Amino acid sequence: MNLISNSCLGGYIYQFSNEELKNPFQWCFIEPNDFLNLIIYYDKLNYKNITFRPSCEVKSTYDVIVDNIVKIKYIHYVEKKCNVDRISGHNVISNDVKTYISNIFNRRLPRMTEHPIFVYCDNIHKNDDSITEKIAATDAIKLIITNNDSLTKYNNDNTLIIVDKTPRMIIGKTYPIHYASKYKPIILNFVKNHT
Repeated sequence: MNLISNSCLGGYIYQFSNEELKNPFQWCFIEPNDFLNLIIYYDKLNYKNITFRPSCEVKSTYDVIVDNIVKIKYIHYVEKKCNVDRISGHNVISNDVKTYISNIFNRRLPRMTEHPIFVYCDNIHKNDDSITEKIAATDAIKLIITNNDSLTKYNNDNTLIIVDKTPRMIIGKTYPIHYASKYKPIILNFVKNHT
């Protein structure tokens, strides 16, 4: 199972299915345009061509740019002075977070052998519906959680659109676990049918 998600939702799906992480994109955040580019260029990207840039949004961490095309935000990996690297849930604290991220990336990359299932959650921020529609219209195998009813027209054997109208202010920052828990049977069935 090679799930690539634009949010922590993919990490929770991996946890629920007790599967080993099969790619370096878990517990990360990928902006909508970058996620679309990842889908479009997935088979053409050179995943060994990575660049690190200090994050503009999260202090003491890095973004990874893959092949100068896709930016991955490692928001749960933070650099702090500590005696040993610590993992708490899905958060990592390290003396040298850049090396830690590089090691994780390079260790998981060889596991990325199966065709991906893309998992996209469009109501993370105020989102451009046109980007979500472009993602929905791709030929990739994908699961999309959205609040936009009109996207259900893209449901087919390789695309599952889940419409959830729960206001984000009610869910708060726990939206990935909320969606993963609420739709666990539907998500795991879709994944099972595509692996």
